[in-house]
Amino acid sequence: RTLKTKPGTTPLPACAGHRAVAANGSVYIVGGRFKREDVDSTLDSTRMSVYKMVKAHEDVDEVTWEKVTTHGEDAPCSRRGASVTMVGEHKCIVFGGEDHDRRFLNDAWILDMTSFVWREVK
Repeated sequence: RTLKTKPGTTPLPACAGHRAVAANGSVYIVGGRFKREDVDSTLDSTRMSVYKMVKAHEDVDEVTWEKVTTHGEDAPCSRRGASVTMVGEHKCIVFGGEDHDRRFLNDAWILDMTSFVWREVK
């Protein structure tokens, strides 16, 4: 099956180095570097982006993408190539990757996939 962006909705911006995870019965795109930051003014280097894929009906091959608003005092910077793994049903672990300036990162973060609150692992 090929999924297509629902006509009349904004497609997911072109990106590379992102990861897909399944949580709470949905698919999420975590991180990545976006080709054109002017597509969405919220795509910047200060916070890691998270998008949720939404299907209108199970038997329809059209999807929409919703930008997820994450919370937390601190949050990981945008990055590509990070290791992203689900632990259990509600914890998304992000480790490392490469930042906007192509520097390798050595940090770890947990995103609670219920509250969408980031917490740095220290």
